[in-house]
Amino acid sequence: MAQDRAAANHMVQLTGQMGVPVTEINGSFIIGFNQPALKAAVTQIKAKRQESGVKLGAQVADAAKLLNQPGAVLGKVRPGGLAEKAGLREGDVITSLNGQPVNNSADLAQALQKLTAQSPLPEFKVKRDGQTV
Repeated sequence: MAQDRAAANHMVQLTGQMGVPVTEINGSFIIGFNQPALKAAVTQIKAKRQESGVKLGAQVADAAKLLNQPGAVLGKVRPGGLAEKAGLREGDVITSLNGQPVNNSADLAQALQKLTAQSPLPEFKVKRDGQTV
């Protein structure tokens, strides 16, 4: 904020504090080095991350950029990850997840965000070696 005087003035107006660190996390302001408040905020953020979305366990790229086709192409598949458990392989192009079209890696990430660790194994439609499997 030292480089943005308007932002610094705004923080002073909001908090009444000057010369101490002010941290904004999810709309809440933490003044100074309030360790309990900072730890609580970090714990809350971590909990929210665990509540939504799952990790695929594979490197992903846009198939349009690499293969000139829609979908999300898989790179290295990590042992024990969701991709391996679902039978996905390196080079597979994901075109659908649970019936939702996947046109690129952003679509895949959005679809994975809707899943939780308690969700059943998702249904993937993939192209492998030119065939839909």
